[in-house]
Amino acid sequence: MLGPTVDALKSFCWKIRCLPKMKHFLWQLLTRYIAVKKNLHARGITGDICYARCGADEESINQVFFECPPALQVWALSKIPSNPAIFPTRSFFTNMDHLFWRVSPQLDDHQFAWILWYIWKGKNNKVFSNLESPHYGLKRR
Repeated sequence: MLGPTVDALKSFCWKIRCLPKMKHFLWQLLTRYIAVKKNLHARGITGDICYARCGADEESINQVFFECPPALQVWALSKIPSNPAIFPTRSFFTNMDHLFWRVSPQLDDHQFAWILWYIWKGKNNKVFSNLESPHYGLKRR
């Protein structure tokens, strides 16, 4: 089975009904421009690439947004179905493909963009301020 094309994902992120800053954030994710340790290391910035928040060997985009226990908890609390056999997976682009095109339109208004933003802000709060973001702000409806 072939995975999603990155160009199609990047193109679609500009069509999502959300704030421009959210579209830009999604584009940064899809172009791997977002500042996770693995990406910074690839750009020549030295240092440890492990993800201290959950003890993973590397802080990758997929680890931060889909594999780390706090992220998994956020997805579990959201209205987006999270069957581990289907979503989330170990492939970042497959996860984004799922969010863009496989989630039922009834769950819509592209809440996943806000969930991704919430996960990113929670990660940064933990790293830079040692604050743990509560997940009770999300609830199933």
